[in-house]
Amino acid sequence: MSLSYSMQCNEDRAKALVAEAKFYVKHSGGHSVRCAFFGNNCPSSQVVPVPVHEGFHTAPRPIDLVFRNYVNSSCVPGTLVYNLDDLMVAVPQWPRDAHIQSPYSYTIFKSNHPLDAPNELLRNLARPSDLRVRGNILVAKTDIWGTVQHIGSPDLFFIERMVVDDPICVKYREAPETFLIPEVMESVLAQADFPTVMAVSRVSQYGRSMAQREIRFRIRDVLVPFIEEDQFDGFMETLHALGGGIVGSHVKRLLSLKSPLVDRAYDLDPDHDYLRSKNLNLVVDNGALDKARDCLEALGYTEWCEPNVDRPYREVVKSLVVGVKYSKGDARDTLYRVTITESEAGLMQVVLASPQTCQTNLLTPTRIYSVYPRLITRRSCFKSDNPHIRPFRRHERCDRCEMNNRNWKGPCGVHCPSIQRKTVGDEGVASFLWNPNFEVPASRFKDTDYLLAESTLTWRFSIRCRNVKCKNYAPPRRRFGLV
Repeated sequence: MSLSYSMQCNEDRAKALVAEAKFYVKHSGGHSVRCAFFGNNCPSSQVVPVPVHEGFHTAPRPIDLVFRNYVNSSCVPGTLVYNLDDLMVAVPQWPRDAHIQSPYSYTIFKSNHPLDAPNELLRNLARPSDLRVRGNILVAKTDIWGTVQHIGSPDLFFIERMVVDDPICVKYREAPETFLIPEVMESVLAQADFPTVMAVSRVSQYGRSMAQREIRFRIRDVLVPFIEEDQFDGFMETLHALGGGIVGSHVKRLLSLKSPLVDRAYDLDPDHDYLRSKNLNLVVDNGALDKARDCLEALGYTEWCEPNVDRPYREVVKSLVVGVKYSKGDARDTLYRVTITESEAGLMQVVLASPQTCQTNLLTPTRIYSVYPRLITRRSCFKSDNPHIRPFRRHERCDRCEMNNRNWKGPCGVHCPSIQRKTVGDEGVASFLWNPNFEVPASRFKDTDYLLAESTLTWRFSIRCRNVKCKNYAPPRRRFGLV
């Protein structure tokens, strides 16, 4: 049993832990990696050697480190296996709003023992001392290939700021006595914006289940009154059977809920366009239109018509129908429209055909997709500059549509509108599994979601990039006139 278990780790104890690690390396014939260590009662952080498990000496990963020499991990009696996700937090980028991609990522190992003493070192670093972290903290640094790299003394200040300031590192993962209470977690997530809910979902299996629960509630509330609450489960089962999804303003609203954008809109007008949708837009697979219409008729939608398809979608949409449902008890003065689009070759083809970024989101009965996730909480969107694509008109629009991306902050990266992107292997499309209860088909390609791999699609949103911080920036052309 390690000396770090269930006791104060002061400077003398830390020296004993280092000696124990060196003894382990010497007698196992392996080697160690230098990591950052925060003893719960040490005067300062320090760099310590951490042994590597036998067989992983060439390119050790964070999970290959013998971190339990420094961090207390409480295993369930009577089992041979334990979940590493309960003991570590991955930080792929910090600061998270940095304009330049960091060449290193970090993994934070923490104690999960409820009787460990509070970490006074982190409290002193935080100032004010409001952090509720127990036990020791160990931080490993990895390169872009996931191999653990040595940490030096100059890295300690940077890592201290990361551990104290980053919300994923401390405020969620390191407060089990608060966030393991379901009622408290529900109250916190109910007031959080979508990126924060996603951050909690990446913390642990428990955080993911609570995030999925919160997103389910939001989807149900957003669809009202087009789909009533008692119709929600049946509607999702039907949509899954039809291979369909939801696009348009409902998905945009879902992704921007609880954000400052929506809060400001509500303060200006409780009936603001951002807080309601005028129609429900559905997309179904080829051949499923008639079944989808029958299902919507059972939910009260009647008086169907077949309008013209907007020009940007004519090559990817087979047919389009619109149905109307009148509100209960009213004198036919309040109506709700549903639009059913039958795709030619898959749902994502319809989503990617949109000439405006605010329409490039998709909600299926299992996942949420966003092609440009950096824009989900911003009011402004921008449209394609391709001269062959004529954007559709939007009356009383709630998004401020710009002509280019010159107002983007930081480099575009994988979301640059001028690069040729492909659905297979694309790193820019964000997705979240909100409903694990439905079975989905196997993907055609490894490491690619089945829906993205359904058809090998490629697209280029714009001809030129107007973001001056992007490596693909193209200056505007100057026009010369005759005098």
